[in-house]
Order: sequence, then C-alpha cells, then structure tokens
Amino acid sequence: YIYGLDSDYTTTFEIRDWDTDEAKFSDSFKATSKTYDFDTNQLYPGDFYIYIKNGDYVINGKDPSTMSGVSYPQAIRLHVTKQTVPNMIGYFVGVKRFDVPPQSAEGVTNQYEFFSVAVLPNITVSPSPISVAIGSSEQFDIVMDKVPTTGFSFANISVIVNPPIAEIVEIQFPSWVLLKQKSSLSSATIWFKVGDLNDQIKTGDTDVTLATLTIKGTNTGEAKIELVINDLQDDYYNEAFASTVDGKIYVTGAAMNITVNPVTVGVGQETTINILADKLPTGLSYANITVTITNSSVAQIEDVQLPSWAILAEISTLPSSTVCFKAGDLANQVKAGDTNVVLATLKIKGLDPGTSNIVITVNSFQDDNYNEIKDQIATTSGTITVITGPPPINGHQPMDLNNDGLFEDVNGDGYLNFGDIVFLFKNFDKDEIKNYPEFYDFNGDGSVNFGDVIALFKML
Repeated sequence: YIYGLDSDYTTTFEIRDWDTDEAKFSDSFKATSKTYDFDTNQLYPGDFYIYIKNGDYVINGKDPSTMSGVSYPQAIRLHVTKQTVPNMIGYFVGVKRFDVPPQSAEGVTNQYEFFSVAVLPNITVSPSPISVAIGSSEQFDIVMDKVPTTGFSFANISVIVNPPIAEIVEIQFPSWVLLKQKSSLSSATIWFKVGDLNDQIKTGDTDVTLATLTIKGTNTGEAKIELVINDLQDDYYNEAFASTVDGKIYVTGAAMNITVNPVTVGVGQETTINILADKLPTGLSYANITVTITNSSVAQIEDVQLPSWAILAEISTLPSSTVCFKAGDLANQVKAGDTNVVLATLKIKGLDPGTSNIVITVNSFQDDNYNEIKDQIATTSGTITVITGPPPINGHQPMDLNNDGLFEDVNGDGYLNFGDIVFLFKNFDKDEIKNYPEFYDFNGDGSVNFGDVIALFKML
C-alpha cells in the first residue's frame, strides 16, 4: 500500500508486501530509507514504476543504486512534494515491477500492481500554541481536518503533555459521539475513544472535532502536546491513516498566589498566621477559602479574625483542624492592583510535638466584576512545627512571640519589655532556664549565661 500526502503535501510513500519469492535484495537495504523527489511531469497515473534489473533498481529512470544478495526489502520509500502532485486525490498509480533473480542478467517476470493515493487527514491541536497560568485552565480541541476518503467510524487517540507541566482535567465529546471512553483524570497523559455509530461524519467533512480537552497549568515552562493515533478506522472498519500535528503549551506564573508562612509554637501555646494574597490584579469581591492542618494531632485552629473590609463574613465551627471562612468586600475597600492583602488571621494552638502542613484550598474567589477566578490562583502551603516548650519559671510560662523558637517573653506577660531582661537576669542560673538553652540562647553560644541577658536587652 502507499500512504498519502499530509496537509503540507510532503510525505513519504511506503510500498510494502512484496512477493518474497520474486523480489530479492540485500539485508542492508532493510535498514535504509531511500527518498526521491520527482518533477511534476514525472508522476501521473500509469507512469510511476520501480524497475529492478540485475541487482540494480531505478525509479522512473533516476537514481540507480546497486544492491546484492538474495534478501527482499521491507519497503521502498518514495518522497513526493506538493509541487510534484498538487491534485492526486483518488488517483490510481501503476507500479511496474521487474523481478530479477540474482543470477540472471535480464528480467524474467513482469508484474503490475495498483495503489490508491490520497491526501492524508491531519489530526491536530486547536488552538495552538496555548498559554495558561499556573493553576488556571484553558480548553483546546482535537480536530481532524478532513475525513479519510473511505470515511470514518472510530478513533483511539492519546494526548501527552511532554514535559508534564500541565494536566488534562476534563474531556468533553461532541454530540455525534455515541460510543465514548476516556482514561482517568487528571493527568499529563490521557487517551480517549470515540465512535460514530450513526454515520453522522461523512466523507468530505472537514474540521471534525473529536474531543474538547481542558488543560490546567501545574508548573511553569514550555511543552509539546503530543498526539498518538492508537487506532483509526474507516466506514468499512478497516485501518485508516492520518498524520498528527503536535501542539504547544506555555505555562506562566499564576495571576496571584495565596500563601501562609511557616510557624513554630510550643506545646500548649498559641500563635497566629496570616492567609495572604500577594496581589489582586482585578480586585476582590468575595472569597471562600478552606485552611486545613493536615496532622490534627499536632495543632488546631482556635480562632479566625477577618479583616475590617469583610462586611460579609462567615466562619465554620472552631476549634478544629479545618476551618472554612467566607469574606465579602461589599464596600469595595479592596482595590484592583492591591498587594499583600490579608484575607484572614488564624490563631493556632500547639497540641503535641511534631510537624504538619497547613494547606489552603480556594473554593471560590470572585473579582470586582464578580468573575470566578479561582482557577487563576496558585496556593502555597505552610508548615507548623510544635516543639516542647520550656517549663514555667516561678509560675510564669515563657512565650515565643515571633515564632523563631526562642522564648523572649521570659516572664510570660505577652510582651517583650524590660521586665523580661530583669526576669532573665534574676533566674538564668535556675534549672528551668539553664537546662533549656535551646529556648534561651539569645547570643547563640550554645549555653545560657549573662551574655544572653545582654543579647535579650539589645532586642528591645
């Protein structure tokens, strides 16, 4: 058989299925790919032939190449350009073959074989290239630009994002697809199957959408959207042929990012964290966000304070390891272009020593025009580390005020002031302090001494 032309009218024809008793060539020919270009007047029905004589082969009288041995070729490849055959759809091309035994100087058999030549369909990504921000999504179609000359009944297509900087999160099928199947989502590599059971897709149809895919950016960079035809069948359920044209995707940084910083707190102590939006390019009218401490045995959320602009406010039941808060800016106090906007302040209490992730989930986020933009938002998880804090000193429980692991509020009154310097000076030789240098080593020399009193004083 001969493959047809692709959409650029440049392709390689392959002639296969030789009579192994008649056509004999060297083993070396199997591993090579021979290509030939023809002038326009050299290729038309009935005048396309391969001539084999005495170990030589000649294609339309050009490019002779000597071969020896007695093995037969897997295929002879012929390269044809648009200029060569601008109107070859439906042509029948005769292949005249002179099969020659190696010991003979002349051809002993003549044989004509005829092959149909047609323009191959292209299966493409449309549109391409695609540009998407991390966390946001875009749609594209898998399109067959023309139906094969023998019709279309079934396709099995794989789509691969390479490298995997984005994931296919949804696949939708057009109404003509009655038989359909898809792989699991979300993934950078998926497949889908479509069947035209009612013969709605006809020969001659163009720009047939096979599926509509939704792709979501996960990492910045550039990638191919590769298409692989696993199976393609015509109206007679025979194998059909098509070319593929890969697409391209660019993933850029997210339009905005919501973050929470890592914190450290002692067992039984409380600290606060801010849920922060780094920028609001199109403003904010409403936010619905869930914050979860994934290891509930380490810490829990005690309270949530929403900013003054959140006139519409709702907070789920506390204390809990998970909180959902809703905030609405009804008075338009948050402006488009604002940066480092605090969405909520959470009070967290350490329960047991350990570490846990603090995960942010954006359930809904609407800009000043009430557009849903949550798919344009990236989130950065934080961590909370709960340590075993120092014991009380004379009934006063020291506190770590800035979550750096050092307990500068030595007298436990909730502030760093001169009273803490006096308290440390009077007690730094007690076991409750000197046996816990990891909490009071303010000068970083590895022990608790008068130098730490001076270092704490300098922190005022």
